[in-house]
Amino acid sequence: MASIRFYLKDKKNGTAHIMAAFQNGPVCPTKYIGYTIPTTKANKEYKYWNKNTGTVRSMDIDKMAEINKKIKDWKNAFDSYISHCNIENITPDITEFIKSLSGTYQTDRKLFKEKDLSLVFIFAQFLAAIKATHDNTTIRGYKVIKGKLEKMQEKRKKEILVSHIDRSFYKELTLFLIQEEKNTNATIARRMTKIVTVLSYAIEYLKIKNVNPDYKKVYKLKTTPAAKFPLRPEELATLHAYITDNEYHRMVLDAFLLACETGLRHSDIIQLQPTHIQSHITTSGVIRSIALTNMKTDHQNSMPLSNTAAAIIDRYINCEADFNRKTLFRFQHSQAAGKVLKTIFKKDTVNLNRPCEIIQMQGAKTIREMKPLHDVISFHMARNTYITRLLSSNVAPAFVQANAGHSDIATTMSYFRNDDVLRWQETLKILNN
Repeated sequence: MASIRFYLKDKKNGTAHIMAAFQNGPVCPTKYIGYTIPTTKANKEYKYWNKNTGTVRSMDIDKMAEINKKIKDWKNAFDSYISHCNIENITPDITEFIKSLSGTYQTDRKLFKEKDLSLVFIFAQFLAAIKATHDNTTIRGYKVIKGKLEKMQEKRKKEILVSHIDRSFYKELTLFLIQEEKNTNATIARRMTKIVTVLSYAIEYLKIKNVNPDYKKVYKLKTTPAAKFPLRPEELATLHAYITDNEYHRMVLDAFLLACETGLRHSDIIQLQPTHIQSHITTSGVIRSIALTNMKTDHQNSMPLSNTAAAIIDRYINCEADFNRKTLFRFQHSQAAGKVLKTIFKKDTVNLNRPCEIIQMQGAKTIREMKPLHDVISFHMARNTYITRLLSSNVAPAFVQANAGHSDIATTMSYFRNDDVLRWQETLKILNN
């Protein structure tokens, strides 16, 4: 959302410029409003500046009124511009808007166009830009990559410049991560993608012109398919029987069990509202369903509700007022939900520790590792369970595809995993006959 705020830019000479910052994306364009005030401080705050309101205080009355009037005029002009954009249904162009305001456009970013900057510096700029808009987990992921790049620079004793980022650099970085950090190929692939994201940000927002045109040509390694471990019927029954006094844990588990009955992704579960629940009168009786737009694909989708799914939803529709929000489930991040599920799976009363084989590539080397089910749990396991459960019961793949909201049936079939116990039982029925 576009916004405007006013702040002081210390000139290191006993004075400070009053600046306006316009937020409309990762970068805040700034503009000097044309007034300078003393930077005298009292109790660690500027004596003549009210940080909370973004206005001047305790100065010469005429001067104070003049400055605050300009601040108010700029605020009103900004609000009018945003209202106009909303009415006309157009995207605000803050850069164009601030050109209409009196004052001098101030930003150090215009200097970036002519310099060959280091990739580490660009990462620092990117982290500063997303600090207010992204969660800590995402920020921590980019910080990790920045640390790896710094370590690589230290080893090669040479700065990594953005103009040098091409496929050969990605290959060099890949080898460094494999040898020094013991990263697997899937982890390396995710980190390369983040580097491309940061460079795209630098081109679009910092207006850097000297990025190598091949910066998107990432050196690709062979990777193994994502590990999918659908739950077995007896494991689902154990989770349904689980009792806890921790309301938050109960809510996360119920959301997970609902996903096992509907195939919804985490991003769809957290947006689920009572208005998404529909009832249909058919020849076989009333069928309830969920109809919503998938967050990931932006496609309309609907899937029927089993008795178990309907019971979970009814429980949270009735508790909606307690949560004081429109959505049924009051949690956000999938990794936080995964940690709760891992805690539940490890409980003595649950103890879901079926051995699961994890296969990963590290360069050309294949690493195989056995881990208990509670160590590989993720919220997405519910979607694997749903699709595998239906296909194992001979539901038409086209129906499963429609329920899952996949545009390609090959995607649906890639989720399917034969349950070993079921496969054994069906095989032995024939062999022992």
